[in-house]
Amino acid sequence: MQSGKIPLGRSGFNTQCQVKLTAKKFFNQRLLDVDGRFVRDPQYLHIAQYAVESRNIQDQIMIALRKVKGRQHGSRRITAGLLKSSTAVAELLKTDQAYKFLQNVRGSPPYWQKVFYDVLAMVRQLGCPTWFMSLSAADMHWPELLTLIEQHRGRQLSQQDVSQLSWDEKCEILRSNPATAARQFNYRVDNFFNVFLKSSSNPLGELTEYFIRIEFQAPGSPHAHALLWTQDSPHVDNNSDQEVCDFVDKYVTCAAKPDDTELTSEVQVQRHCRWT
Repeated sequence: MQSGKIPLGRSGFNTQCQVKLTAKKFFNQRLLDVDGRFVRDPQYLHIAQYAVESRNIQDQIMIALRKVKGRQHGSRRITAGLLKSSTAVAELLKTDQAYKFLQNVRGSPPYWQKVFYDVLAMVRQLGCPTWFMSLSAADMHWPELLTLIEQHRGRQLSQQDVSQLSWDEKCEILRSNPATAARQFNYRVDNFFNVFLKSSSNPLGELTEYFIRIEFQAPGSPHAHALLWTQDSPHVDNNSDQEVCDFVDKYVTCAAKPDDTELTSEVQVQRHCRWT
């Protein structure tokens, strides 16, 4: 730990305190600290993620060990002797039994397998989704985000100052505080759904259910994929092609205003690139 983070060597995660915090809550508080000393350090971010994930995996292992007592694999009880057999371990790996304890560890293969089955269950109960949506972070065009990050670093930027920043300067600002950039994207996605899509104006129809998966692309910016179910939407197998086309045309257009054609072509076009 760098001396600049905790100069007195106290208030670390292992320090005894009156209120016991989980690793997740502890590091979350550190990243939201008022002076931003932790959130601006990429090394600390990696250490925090490692500490949270390793603690979570250890907890899941302990739970799995308590649950497995007396369990059987086929006709044999699961014991320490059984796990010394390479054949038995290979069988556990083949049937995914060796990974199930990772279902609550976000980002692990069993976690996403569980999410996959949840989505399949939604499709089975609700039918085919009405819309598929992708949302990318246009963080280069968010002057308020760039201003906020620079304010944390002690630099005040006006709207004119932001407009004069080069591409490389904007990239450097975003790299200096990736956690705030990710939180801003999450905040915008939440408001896009709660304030816009769920509003009484029903811009894509009356939204009944939805599923969102957020991932991070190779450049580091967050990206969201969403499935949307709306009320009384036509179905390809039950409605005519004309009814489906009329429904799509009611909500989706492919026009750009003359005064913002350049911005629209830059941020509203889905492209295939080497990191996707």
